[in-house]
Amino acid sequence: MSKAYSTLIGTTIREAQKEGIPFDELMTEIFETVLLAERDVFLKEQKMDKPKNKGNGYYHRFIPSFQGKLRLSVPRDRLGSFQPLFLEIARQQSAKCGELALQLYAKGLSTRSVEQVIEQLFGERMSASKVSEISQSLQPLREAWQDRPLKNEYVTVMIDALRINVRRENVYLEACFLVLGTKPDGKREVLGMYLFAEEGAHAWREVFGDLQKRGLTNIPLIISDELTGIINAVSESYPRSKHQICLVHRKRNLMIYIRSDRKAEFSSDFNDVFQIDAFENSEEHITKRLPGFIAKWKRHIPNLESKLEIEKIKYYTAFLTFPREVRRMVYSTNWIERLNCQIRKVTKRVSAFPNPDSLFNLVFMAMQPFEDGCYKRQIPAFREHVLPIFSQLINANPDTQS
Repeated sequence: MSKAYSTLIGTTIREAQKEGIPFDELMTEIFETVLLAERDVFLKEQKMDKPKNKGNGYYHRFIPSFQGKLRLSVPRDRLGSFQPLFLEIARQQSAKCGELALQLYAKGLSTRSVEQVIEQLFGERMSASKVSEISQSLQPLREAWQDRPLKNEYVTVMIDALRINVRRENVYLEACFLVLGTKPDGKREVLGMYLFAEEGAHAWREVFGDLQKRGLTNIPLIISDELTGIINAVSESYPRSKHQICLVHRKRNLMIYIRSDRKAEFSSDFNDVFQIDAFENSEEHITKRLPGFIAKWKRHIPNLESKLEIEKIKYYTAFLTFPREVRRMVYSTNWIERLNCQIRKVTKRVSAFPNPDSLFNLVFMAMQPFEDGCYKRQIPAFREHVLPIFSQLINANPDTQS
C-alpha cells in the first residue's frame, strides 16, 4: 500500500504542478485521489465475502493543513465498513508537524525561523501566524499546570526572577518569578510562575497565598535573593520556615566595591567566614569570624558593617539546618538560576511579549526539558542525608538550629 501511495501521490503532484494549482487545492486533490484509491482496494478485497458491497458516494471531513483546514470528500461504501487509513495518517502527520513547530519555538527560534525549518523538512510552508496559533494551543495545559494541587512534600523552595518586556497598554519591563521545589530525595519541580509589575510584600503574599491554597502549608527552607519585602512576607506566610538569603548574591553585591585585582582575595575571605563545607560550623562560629573580615575590608567598602546587616545573620546561616553533605546545594539560588539562564536564551529572542499569556506559554515550554529530564532524577546526597530526616525538618521548631 505504501508504494502505491508514493506512486499515486508523486503522479498527482507532478500533474498539479504543471497546471500551477494552489497549495491547498493541490493537497485536497492528492488526499482525495489517495482516499478513492484506498476505497477501491478495500472493495476488491471484500468482493468474495461481501459481493453486494460497493461505492456509495462521499461525506465531508476537515483535516488540519498548514494554512488552516482542508475540506475533503471522503468516499464511502454501501455497508459503511470502509475506514480510510490514509485519513488517519494525514492527521498524525499534521500533528507531528505541529509538535515539531512547538518544540522549535520552545527552543528559542522565532516564528519566522520555525516557518523556514518546516519548509525545509516538509517541503511546504507553515505560516508564522500558524506557528503562533500552535503555541497558543498549549495554554489550557499550562493553566491546568499552574492550578494543580501540591503535596506538602518539599524540603526547600527557591525563588528567582526574570526581567522580561511585556506589552500591556505600553511595553513594561516586568518580573517573572519562578518557584522551584526540591523533594527530600532531590527530585525537583517548578511549582509556579508569577508575573509582577513591581516587587514588594504584596506580590510575595500573593505567591505564598497561591502555594498554600494549592496545598503547600509547610516548607522547611525557603531560599531567595534579598528581594524587596520578601523577608516580612515569608515570616508572615510561613512563620515556621527557615529563610536563606542567597550568599552568592550577597557576595556579588559587595564585590562591586572591590578593585578587580583584589576580587579573588575578597571572595576567598568571604567564603572563609561562612565555610559552607565545614564539619563544625554554626551561626555562632560565623558571627565570631565576621569582625576580622570587616576589619580587613572596611577600607575598601564604605559602611561595610551596615551593608552586611549583621542583625540579619540568621538569614545568612539558615543553610546550617541541613546536613553538611547538602549545604552547598541550599545556601544559594544557583539551581533556579541555571533554569532561568536557559529560559533567557529563549525569551531574549522576543523583544516584547504581546500579553502575559504568551510569556507564560513560552516559559512553560522552555522549562519542559528540565521538568522531563534532570529534575526527575534523585540526588544521591539528598536521598541519603535528607530523606531520613525529612519529618524532623518539616516539624522543626523555628527557634532551634542544628
